[in-house]
Amino acid sequence: MNIEDAAYRVAHDYPGGVPALAARMGVRSAAVLQNKLNPSQIQNHLTLREAFDITAMTGDPRIVDTFASVIGRITVKLPQIGDLSDQALLDQAGKMISGMGSAFSEFTKRYEDGEICLNDLIVLTAMGHDLIQCVMEWIKRIEAIHVASAVRRGDTEATADSKSIRRVV
Repeated sequence: MNIEDAAYRVAHDYPGGVPALAARMGVRSAAVLQNKLNPSQIQNHLTLREAFDITAMTGDPRIVDTFASVIGRITVKLPQIGDLSDQALLDQAGKMISGMGSAFSEFTKRYEDGEICLNDLIVLTAMGHDLIQCVMEWIKRIEAIHVASAVRRGDTEATADSKSIRRVV
């Protein structure tokens, strides 16, 4: 999907469509936003700020996913962290290891014939995405434990540093 198509689909799939989204964004005219979203319209163009606002207001990742795919990257939804216990962290680590074993076993079974059909690709991709999500949750749990530990120690610098540790791979 190209970026124009992604923006068009996100806006049109929003409940109430472009008119509702335009009103929420504070755009004076839904027709102006509609023109900006129309890939064949050459006079009006969606700004980067508007693309950001559309993504933030809709919660729909298709625009940012399209940006990422152009440069060979992916986006991953970060999990919400609840329980920060040591047991929860161990449980998450076990889930990661178990998930990796299941995914590898499934791959081995599906690749027995030396081929990967579309259904195989769909199943294995979903398993891979689940694994990535699991790893991200594990990382978020470790970060949250670090921040909680720093707060207990009164180390405000450590809580700020934990945000800078994250890197894009």
